[in-house]
Parts: sequence; structure tokens; C-alpha cells
Amino acid sequence: MPEFDFDLNDDIYKANPGYWPNIITLQNNNIQLEDLIFELNSQIKQLENLGINYLNQYDNILPIETLKDFLLLINEKYIDIPLIEIITNDYDKSLVYFTSLYEFLFVDFISSVAALIKTNNPQEIRTIILTHINNNLKQLNNLYKINPNLKPEMIKNSILLDIFNSDLDKLYEVFINPILVTYLNN
Repeated sequence: MPEFDFDLNDDIYKANPGYWPNIITLQNNNIQLEDLIFELNSQIKQLENLGINYLNQYDNILPIETLKDFLLLINEKYIDIPLIEIITNDYDKSLVYFTSLYEFLFVDFISSVAALIKTNNPQEIRTIILTHINNNLKQLNNLYKINPNLKPEMIKNSILLDIFNSDLDKLYEVFINPILVTYLNN
């Protein structure tokens, strides 16, 4: 629970009463942003509460430094992201890459674990993941002719195809294997 900031509270009441709703809204937005970052940290660092999309539950816009930190953490801990230095210097690219990886690894991946339980070979897992992404892209490509609003989903899958077309040994050891063990125990 956030601590009460008496100085900020004094500032609110020193301000013109017409500004009070704006100041309170800013305070609420800051609290929600802290909650969002806490939940994302829980998922990304401790692999807890997987399957829940916190990005969709909050209206906050993540600051560039937070996106950069999360992307660098994912790159260091789980899977190599090509051109990470270029991506993390651009807010829009950082947001698209982070959202794509976050949704795939920490939200959607948990529902795909059943297919991966049958193998403990990183190459087979890579093949399963790439086949899944390729199938998604083919379906989206066919549907795009009817619904051009699918462009963000196509971009997401293209990014994922590029990222997962690499060595997945690190991802298997520190992400997939712990998730499989947790699910087999539960």
C-alpha cells in the first residue's frame, strides 16, 4: 500500500481549488502506474500470475525507461532480442516489441504449455513455437484482406517470428522448464 505523502497533500490544498480534481487524477494515475509496474515485475521476474494481461487492465502508458528496463531484462534473462540497442532507443519500437513479447510469453504462452509438456528438447519446442507463429501469420494474412485492423497482430507475429527464430536454450532453461515443472506439480 502506498504511503501517504503529507507534503503532496499540503500542496493540493495550497493550490487553487479548481486544480484539485486534476491533482487528484495525477495522483491516482501515479498509483495505478506503480501498481502496473509491480504486477509486470511479478510476472517477468518471478514468473507469477502468468496468463493475466495487466497491460489491458490499466490505462497507463509505460514510460520509455520502464519499457527499456523490461526489454533489457527479457533480453538478458530469457531470449535474445535482435537489435535491442536500436529498439530500446525508440519509444514506439520499444512499446511494440515489449507488448508483443509480453503478450506471447507472459500471457498467451501459459495456455500453450500442454503441447510442450511432451518434449524437453529446446529444438522441438522451437519448432512448435515457430509453427504456431507461422500458422498465425498465414491466417492473419488471409483475414487481413477482409479486416485491415489486424495489422498490429500481424506485426506482433512477425516480430515474434524474428525473435524465436534463434537459439532457445536460455529460454528453455529459465522460462519454459520452470513453467512446465510448476504445471506438472499442480
